[in-house]
Amino acid sequence: MKYYVTTSVLFLFGFLFGMPHVADAQSGGAGTGGTSGGPPPQIVKLENPLKVGSIPEFFALLIDVLLIFAVPIIVFFIIYAGFLFVTARGNEDQIKKAKNALLWTVIGAVLLLGAKTLLAIIINTVDQLRI
Repeated sequence: MKYYVTTSVLFLFGFLFGMPHVADAQSGGAGTGGTSGGPPPQIVKLENPLKVGSIPEFFALLIDVLLIFAVPIIVFFIIYAGFLFVTARGNEDQIKKAKNALLWTVIGAVLLLGAKTLLAIIINTVDQLRI
């Protein structure tokens, strides 16, 4: 019990006496270029790490990166579905499982590859409306 009281008191004093220093450091106190006459604050220029200039370019870049990772996964699952077909050996449940695996792989591939086409259509439509 004595340990908890001592710890609580130390935490309270540290919190109460530490707060003014944190607030002073954030508000631009003495010597930081605030109202005390120090050097003027530096202007910080943020650079765009993605090197894109608009939201449509960002989405195009995002889809391109997604496709880099998705195409090998699509190929893997097509091979997996083929493996399921080969190992089914006439078993109706296994053939159904293989058909479902192939169906969902093709649906996913069409959605991913169609996203790039859909984005191009949307960008062209918006550009034509803007003119």
